[in-house]
Amino acid sequence: MTLTRLNLAAALVVATFVLTHTINHALGLWSLEAAEGARRAFGLLWRSPLGGAALGAALFYHLGYAYFSVFRRSHLRLPALEWVRLWRWPSPSPLSSSATSCSRA
Repeated sequence: MTLTRLNLAAALVVATFVLTHTINHALGLWSLEAAEGARRAFGLLWRSPLGGAALGAALFYHLGYAYFSVFRRSHLRLPALEWVRLWRWPSPSPLSSSATSCSRA
C-alpha cells in the first residue's frame, strides 16, 4: 500500500470518528436519552481495543504524513492551490458559523 493510500485510510478513520462524535452531539440536542444510547453504541466501536488502536494509529499516521509532506519539499514556496487549501482549512463551514451567530453565548 502506498503512503497516499495509507493516508487516505487514516483520514477515513479519523473522519468516521468525527462524524460519529458530531452525530452524538446532534442527538444530544434532540434528547439526552438518544445521546446516551448513541454514546453506548459508538463506545462499542471506539472504546474497544481494536477501535482505540485504529483511531490512535490513524491520528498518529495522519499527523506524521502531514509533517512528512511538508518536510520532503525542497523549498517552502506553495502553489496557489495549496494556499487556498491552507486558507480554507481552519475556517468553519457556513452552516456552523450561522448556528453560532444565533446562539445566546
